[in-house]
Amino acid sequence: MVRNLLILLETYARSHDLGEVLDSPVDVVFTRHSVLEPDLIFIARARSAIVRKKHIKGPPDLVVEVSSPSTIAVDRGRKLDTYRKHGVSEYWIVELVARVVEVHEFGRAPRTRIHEEGQAFATARMPGLKVRVDEIFQMKRR
Repeated sequence: MVRNLLILLETYARSHDLGEVLDSPVDVVFTRHSVLEPDLIFIARARSAIVRKKHIKGPPDLVVEVSSPSTIAVDRGRKLDTYRKHGVSEYWIVELVARVVEVHEFGRAPRTRIHEEGQAFATARMPGLKVRVDEIFQMKRR
């Protein structure tokens, strides 16, 4: 799933010169005592100064976590709270078992949307991109 999302987001971001998509392992340093390692992050071109050689210093524009039964509580709990508190604009939780994507938008009008297979959604972080949930869960064969 991470690979599918990486290809989808990176291809779109590059072709529209929107910014940079990075995958783990990369630390996102919010404070000295608050560091997380998301599965994927997007940083808009205008905010590229937060990208350092060995880590990201500050909140990415978009964070994606692919959750399994063993990580879902942390992804919906501590990580969600940390991303919200430290200024991440948007946070996706891709839940493997339920095969849904939870989109948490933070900011002036916070909201959470849940998208199921057969649905598509847009993100303000990458204008014009339509993400089909089916594409995320589609297994790529080599």
